[in-house]
Amino acid sequence: MSDVPAKTTNPTNAPIKALTIGGVLALHGLAAFGLMNMPALDAPPPKVSEPLQIQLVQLNQLESPEPPKALPKPQEEPQAKPKIQPQQPKAAAPAPVEPQKPKPKPKPEPKPQPEPTKAEPVKPVPVKTPAPQPTPDVIALERQRAEQAAFEVQQRLEKERLQKERAEQERLAQERAEQERKAQEKERLAREKAEAERKAEAERKAAQAEAARKAAEAAANRQANAQGAGGKDSDKQSQAKDDSAAKGAQGELTGQNLSITNASWKRAPRLSISPDDVSDRSLNGQTITASATVSVNAKGRITAVSISGISDKRLKNVLERQIRQAALHPFTSSDGRAMSGKGTFTLTVPVP
Repeated sequence: MSDVPAKTTNPTNAPIKALTIGGVLALHGLAAFGLMNMPALDAPPPKVSEPLQIQLVQLNQLESPEPPKALPKPQEEPQAKPKIQPQQPKAAAPAPVEPQKPKPKPKPEPKPQPEPTKAEPVKPVPVKTPAPQPTPDVIALERQRAEQAAFEVQQRLEKERLQKERAEQERLAQERAEQERKAQEKERLAREKAEAERKAEAERKAAQAEAARKAAEAAANRQANAQGAGGKDSDKQSQAKDDSAAKGAQGELTGQNLSITNASWKRAPRLSISPDDVSDRSLNGQTITASATVSVNAKGRITAVSISGISDKRLKNVLERQIRQAALHPFTSSDGRAMSGKGTFTLTVPVP
């Protein structure tokens, strides 16, 4: 019991200390119990025989009533008294030896006492101080890494959002630019159409005015000639009749290759195209250049139209119909004979 050292006074080690002491006591108890149950043969006989001889001598002295007979021996007063008196109190001492009847209890063999050294492995090895907690520097480093990772994720998400917004803005800008381009193209086509109509109307009015002027001039000349001398008037009338007869005899020049210019038009064709007039949507927004061949009679009327350079049949039919509604000034030869035939001209058509 006294072999257990008190290593520390820390209150946190009190349970450990109590467990250690309890373990040592348990080991001592087990050792004592083993010694008690140990068979007698295990003890060496010489050691057991010596105390038995001493005890038997003492017990015989106590139990036998014969000691008074020995009294006469110490007649010599100085010898008997001092020897007998000290022996009697010594004999009284063995009385407590009675509980020593169980032979296993003898104190010899204190060998189990060094056994407490075996309790050393029971020392609070598992109760050692817990694993060292991470130092503040490690915790701060982990927190910094987590914050850095969260910041990188946030930056990546923000970058993706900005890219999406930029792409959407570019798409909207392209749509607006396309709409503006179409609107400008539509306005341009409308201006060109209005300008062409204005020019055609001006040319038509100019041609009408010129025709009216010529008709008025011819009427005035006829009236003046009618009021002239009788002989001269008769000669002129007969000459006119002869000229008309001669022209009729010569006849009309047909199958001629006519040259059509802007001045040749009496009523220029009004080319007006709408999106519904085009079946091929790939032509929308383009300007088509084609060649038109027309058949013209002696009076300047267009009797047939053929367009080359346009594959869209619907658009081709619309343009042929619009050109057929136009009219040309009559073509005449150098000698005044009427001419009919075919002429070719180039047309430019903007498709909305």
